[in-house]
Amino acid sequence: MEALLESVSDAVSAMVLYSVEADESNAKVLDIAQGSAVVKAASDYLCDMAVKSADLWIKFNQPAMQKRMVDVASNLRQSVNEISQAASELEQSQYSKTAKKLLLKGAKGVMEHMVVLLQTADLYEVTRGIRSCARVTAKKKVLVSLGHGESFFVTAAQEFVTHTVETGKLIQKRIKDIDDYQLKKRLEECGEALRINTEPLLRFMTEYMRDAMNTQAQQDAQVASARLDEVVQETIVVFKLSAKSPFDLSMISDLDLKDDVDLRDAAMRVAGLMGVLQGAIQRGDAPAAKAALKALKIALGDQISTAQQLAKSCGDPGKLVQYENAIRAAQSIIDSDLPSFSKSIEELLRRPDNSTALNRLKALMGHIRDASNMMVSASSAYNADDLEELVDGMGLPIARLAQAVQRGDIADAAKYVTDVQQAARAQLLMADQISQGARPEHRDRLLQGVKALKMNIDRLVAALPDAAQRAAYEPANQHLYAMLDSVLQDLTYNGKQLVETVSVGTPHDLLMSHRALGNEYATLVSALDRTDRKAAQSALRQINDILTDELVYARAVARKTDNPLITEALNTLCANGQQRIADIISTLGRYSEESLDDPANQANRSNLDRAFADAELLSSQFVGAASRDFMLESGQKLRGHLDALVLSAQRGDYQASAAAIKSAVEEARMQAEAAELVAMSLSTTDPERAARIREYAQQLLSMGPTLVGSLKKVIAAPGDQAALGELSANAGAMGSMSDQLIRATTMDADEELMHAAALIDTEVRNMKDMVASGKMPNPAQMTNLAKLVMSQIKLANIVASKKGGAKNEGLIKASQLMADLIKNMVGAVRDGNLAGLESMLDTAAQLNASLVAARGKLEDDFETATAELKRHLDILEQRVPTQSQAQLQGAIRDVDGSLARATFLAHAIARQAEPERQKQIMAAVTELQGLYQALPPAIHAHKGRPADPALAARVTSLFGDIHASIATVANATTSSGEERLFARAAQIGQDLARLEDAVARNNQAEANAALQSAVAGIRVQAQLAKVQAEQIRDPAQRKAALEQIDRLEKFAATLSSAVKDTLAKPGDQAKRQKFLEALAATREAVAQVVAGSSSVLPEERVHDIAQAMQEEMQKLAAVLQRGNPQEIANALSRIQQYGLQQQADILRAYASSVSDPRVRRDALEAAAEFDRTLAELIPAIRAAQANPGDKAAIQKVLAGANDAERILGNICTIVTAHPESRLASLSHMIAEDTSLIRDGLSKKNAVEVNAGGLNAKRDTAHLVKAIRLTADGARSNPARRQQLLQLADRLDASIAGLAAAVRDSQSKPADAQAQRSALSAIELHLQSVGQASTLGHDQVAIFLEETALKLAGDAARVDIAFENKDAAGVASGARLLEGTGSYQVSLMHKALEGLPEERRAHATQVMQQIQKVYPQVVASSKDPKGHAQYKTSNLALQDALSQLIAIVNQAPEERIITLGAQMDREFDRLTASVKKGDVAGTESGAAAAVFVAAEQAVLARALARQASTPARAQELSSAAAELDKAARLLPRVALEAAAKPSDKAKQEAFAQAVNAMRVANRKLVANGQEERVVRERAEQERVRAEQERLEAERQARERAKQDEMASAALRVQESIKDVKVDNTVWGKLYGTARDIAQLMEQMSAMSAANDKRGMIETARQLAVQSATYVQQAKAAAEKCTDPKLKDQIMIHSQAAKNWAVQLKVITAVKAASDDDDASSTRAQLVKCAKSLAKEVVSCVDATKIAAIRSK
Repeated sequence: MEALLESVSDAVSAMVLYSVEADESNAKVLDIAQGSAVVKAASDYLCDMAVKSADLWIKFNQPAMQKRMVDVASNLRQSVNEISQAASELEQSQYSKTAKKLLLKGAKGVMEHMVVLLQTADLYEVTRGIRSCARVTAKKKVLVSLGHGESFFVTAAQEFVTHTVETGKLIQKRIKDIDDYQLKKRLEECGEALRINTEPLLRFMTEYMRDAMNTQAQQDAQVASARLDEVVQETIVVFKLSAKSPFDLSMISDLDLKDDVDLRDAAMRVAGLMGVLQGAIQRGDAPAAKAALKALKIALGDQISTAQQLAKSCGDPGKLVQYENAIRAAQSIIDSDLPSFSKSIEELLRRPDNSTALNRLKALMGHIRDASNMMVSASSAYNADDLEELVDGMGLPIARLAQAVQRGDIADAAKYVTDVQQAARAQLLMADQISQGARPEHRDRLLQGVKALKMNIDRLVAALPDAAQRAAYEPANQHLYAMLDSVLQDLTYNGKQLVETVSVGTPHDLLMSHRALGNEYATLVSALDRTDRKAAQSALRQINDILTDELVYARAVARKTDNPLITEALNTLCANGQQRIADIISTLGRYSEESLDDPANQANRSNLDRAFADAELLSSQFVGAASRDFMLESGQKLRGHLDALVLSAQRGDYQASAAAIKSAVEEARMQAEAAELVAMSLSTTDPERAARIREYAQQLLSMGPTLVGSLKKVIAAPGDQAALGELSANAGAMGSMSDQLIRATTMDADEELMHAAALIDTEVRNMKDMVASGKMPNPAQMTNLAKLVMSQIKLANIVASKKGGAKNEGLIKASQLMADLIKNMVGAVRDGNLAGLESMLDTAAQLNASLVAARGKLEDDFETATAELKRHLDILEQRVPTQSQAQLQGAIRDVDGSLARATFLAHAIARQAEPERQKQIMAAVTELQGLYQALPPAIHAHKGRPADPALAARVTSLFGDIHASIATVANATTSSGEERLFARAAQIGQDLARLEDAVARNNQAEANAALQSAVAGIRVQAQLAKVQAEQIRDPAQRKAALEQIDRLEKFAATLSSAVKDTLAKPGDQAKRQKFLEALAATREAVAQVVAGSSSVLPEERVHDIAQAMQEEMQKLAAVLQRGNPQEIANALSRIQQYGLQQQADILRAYASSVSDPRVRRDALEAAAEFDRTLAELIPAIRAAQANPGDKAAIQKVLAGANDAERILGNICTIVTAHPESRLASLSHMIAEDTSLIRDGLSKKNAVEVNAGGLNAKRDTAHLVKAIRLTADGARSNPARRQQLLQLADRLDASIAGLAAAVRDSQSKPADAQAQRSALSAIELHLQSVGQASTLGHDQVAIFLEETALKLAGDAARVDIAFENKDAAGVASGARLLEGTGSYQVSLMHKALEGLPEERRAHATQVMQQIQKVYPQVVASSKDPKGHAQYKTSNLALQDALSQLIAIVNQAPEERIITLGAQMDREFDRLTASVKKGDVAGTESGAAAAVFVAAEQAVLARALARQASTPARAQELSSAAAELDKAARLLPRVALEAAAKPSDKAKQEAFAQAVNAMRVANRKLVANGQEERVVRERAEQERVRAEQERLEAERQARERAKQDEMASAALRVQESIKDVKVDNTVWGKLYGTARDIAQLMEQMSAMSAANDKRGMIETARQLAVQSATYVQQAKAAAEKCTDPKLKDQIMIHSQAAKNWAVQLKVITAVKAASDDDDASSTRAQLVKCAKSLAKEVVSCVDATKIAAIRSK
């Protein structure tokens, strides 16, 4: 058929040439009737043969392929008829253009349809071979399944042999049709292996049939059968790879085609074979290594082939790019890396200690693994992780949009709006794809969720352009910006909701997957026992899928859970989960391969078991990490089943009862199973808790039979109340035990203790209510309370054993008192002593609270309890509309429990609070309880009448009131979060000190206890820090704080691992060093979190920490000097647990944040000296503890304590040495605090008001302290000292007035006068405090520009104050310049590193100039007579700042235009104030106008440096000078005019000054607009040049494609440049190769010119030359003595001919096309030409060697 195709292509090419020639010259077409007749005859023959062959597809049950073949034949006949019709018309009219076009169309159709027929026929041969292989497998299965003495054996053997022989014949036939040498060799090996492995199978089966006792023969037959399966599978793979069809093989049904499963299988096989190879190398087994390398190459090739097939059917452009990149990387490994891979293996086998070869081998294996994984990733469907990455990526365009809007850049804003819209739509598209590809049980839910969110996102996307445009048009309008910010935040929120919606997986799914894992491993082991490779591969795939699913489930749970501990644990596991899974599967694959190859080797099985243990460990870790949510969810389900059981039994519906008890028992079993996994994970770190969990789980399981027995009694005696009571009691007991198990698995002993105390508190309060009404509690109630107390005492002892010092004593004492009291209470109930019981109940409540308070975590526990309460309340609110009253009981029960815990803790806190706060707490708790008591009845009424809007509104209102009441309670009970954060850090430091000491002594119990306490503290610290961080207004500072918190959580995990390793190997110094490093890093991270989340002025905190440690050192020194041994021992123990190193780290962290660079430097140097002292002091303390009587050791500690005390005193002096800087910084901080209060008042947000009030009170106290310290230093100036002391008194009075006014406004939210009074109090306080500045920008360039403008404005205001002889203004400005200004300059210098490299060097030079001149500005500003010097230095500073702005802002005209409008508004407002005689308004308005003018002037000077012409630069400079000059007069003339509104002269002077500034401003704006036009034109020119560049690159790429063909020809020429072309058989072949290369060069040029005639003629000549090449190769092969070389010569020469024929056919098809798509033509021709050149070169290379070995 191929020969027929070539003949027809020649005829068609001739007709096309004639037509093209005639068309180009408008000449007549020669008579082509004879040619058309030849084509028709050949095509008719081909069509007839195709129609007959099409029926063969029916044998394979492939009617679609049969129809395709018939349709193609029909289309071919139609095209032939078109040629005949055109020939007939051209006989009548030889110039007919219509006939010419019809001729070309018909010719093209003939070629295309003939190619399809050829490919379809080839596809039939592939299918035939695959089906034959399948029949061999089927017959073989029948054969090996026969038992001894089966009469059917002979027939089965004959059929097996017959089909095996038939398959061998098809293999031999297929070998002849394959051009690819590698595939040909693989199929030859398959045929040989099929022949070799058939005989042993028949022989072993025959022996077994003769002797039933010959079990060895039966086992050998099984092994032979497995080997034969592998051969057949390999044969099928090669058959598929050899298909010439470009179509997707999936058009043939039931052909076992390639899919993503095959790709994953191939990847697992690649991973397993790399393990086998590594094992062989380690053993020095060269044959095994060689075999493994060969198998690895084949497996990787198969994976590439599968990926290529999947890529063909991939419709996703993004996935297609992934496929292409992965395939390219893998192919590069096969082509380039594997040869060096083989070399490295040989080197290692010769020299196992060759580290270079070993490292090279590991790197190459890593490349193979990466390439294999890339292909698998490309085939994987999108998941929630991909969507999350897309959602996170939208943050960048959103940030850019916000910045563009703030700049007022409308064009950039519009561009970024488009980016945000595209990102949002991409999210929706991916979410829809994920939902469509989800499993059936999830698909509908996901689609509905995505659909709902799509409506929101579409609405936001539609609203975005208008919101952005309006905000950008008026960048100063905060209301418009807030509207835009709301849209952007909603978009981000909905994106995150999309991720959560498509995240599939629950804790229950994790447990079910864990169950399935063991079953699949059993399947794998069974398959290995049977040496069933295919079944083993399937089981291995299932294990991989289960682990991968668990990873997906874990990520989903981490996203959805509201428990930070679960999120942290799961994220830690998921961080390296993919790599762990890959390693596990690789190891399992390795030992599976080795087990299959050597079934008798038991070591392989042991290794396999160990590898699976890792899989089980990872799976159990996933389940354990999510166990808290699972257990809580399971507990609710169990409660629901138990409630249903009791209700159905009471109704007599025993069928429902049976179903409910079955579900309850199964749920309890799953709880116990999950609990066991938790216990396993705790067995080493907390064995006592693990034992407790197992005990509770066993008790829960034992209750199942008891519950079943109770139900049987009810069924046996319907209506028996005693039986029903027993059932209800047993169900309640099972629920209670479940709750107890849940608490044990989800809480440590400390948390359990708190929960037990809350339950006791509830029981005590209930009993107190009964006693108050004159009722005596019954014995059952007292028994229940006694059980709770006993459990509490047990937990208290456990907690006490893990704590030290006063906490330990307090817990033990409280628990002992509680134990004695409960005995007396039982006696009082027994004796009926009501009065005595009432007193005991009061004491019990107090003791219970005292016991919890002794733990020292009341406020932390309360914060956790309120978070839990709010979560349960939200769940209840969500369920009210959708669930029945009975279904809501579980959610109501959860709220009851969490409310009881929260109120109990609030009462406990109140007992320790001062009277006023105690009163507030109790009142808030009473209000909360009252509101909640009304909620369940309201819900019941609403569910009874759901259509009543009043009842629904009542429920909604109650939920809102309860949430508000919770916030009120929280505000009343919670002290300053920052102080708690600091206190928690100190506690962590003590725990870490205990840990270090315990590890040093190798005391595992103490070390584990200290570690658990530290880790728990770090978790609480992280929670507290996150709350504090969210209150930070500066986005950059907030982001940095959150990053520090993340680092702290990671360091905690690292520390845990290091402790475990160190304790396991106490003598390993490397492990110990790693532990010490982890300990130091954790301390440092704790310190950074405290400092990073702090709003306290760093100098103040440094002073407080240093002073506290100094006092501790003084106490220690005093005790040591007294010499009392017991006192010394106690003092050393106390200082050892104090956590000195942690405090030092916190001190250093705060010192690093000090704003004044001089103070920061001195403080850090002193802190470093203190660290060095501690490095000697802490070991000295340990030595003194170890040797109590060693006086030298005591003296060493004393010396260290004295040194530490001295250094700490020095630190206190350093941070208080510069009061001016502290005053400015504290003023700034107080302004921020009051701003928070103001915002909270406007939003009626009590949390913000309280937080701002606490901070303002604290910072004002620090400010007053700093002022008084400054006054003490001014004793030589009594007047100055008196002024400072009066300011401090005013601040004390104003902060007290502010606090009272704010409290009044909160208590009267509707009273407008109270609100105004609060705002007035804020302003009054701020008048005393002063003003401050803020810093913080995300982008370096913006930060530098904003900071430069701020410095310019501050410096200009000082200049104007000098000009107007305003001494106070000069002094205030000088302080500002010296304090915050200096800090800003240092920050600017550091920020230069973030600039692009091309701008950094110039900016650094300018920054050096700023740093040089700025001290001169500061110095002259402080000199009352230094105006002239200040003016000079200020001009230099303004010039340098304008240079810096010109560097970082490439378009300052945009801001000039924006500021121009702003200045006009400032002038209008100022003029209005002057006309009204508003002096205060005039003063502030003039200051604002002057500041804006200073910014405008420095921007104008920056633009002048960029101006397009010197004239414009001069105009800008002159206008800036005019603006500066007028600005100097404005404050004075404005104030004079405002003071005398009727004075025309004053008004005229003011008007002239304003007019002068307006004129100068308009000049600047006009020049800015002109520069914008110039810049826009330049941009247009740049775009045009860029387009030209892109076009030039496109043309270059086109030329490169042409050059590819020429390059291919060059490779042929280079292959023959060193050989002789003569009349020998070798020389003739070399000469033909040279001719082929020359023709390829001609083809390249003609393809570039789209010369159809030249292309056809050249293609014909190439086909002729390739045919000659084959004949010459045959002659050369006959003279070769090496059979392998002979085969290679013939194979490569025939392949070259095939490519030449294909090139000729493609040329004919393209030449017959109407379009002139030259690039498409060249692309296909390049492919053919490169392949042709490759085969010619390969043939020449083989011929060169053959010439040496010729006959």
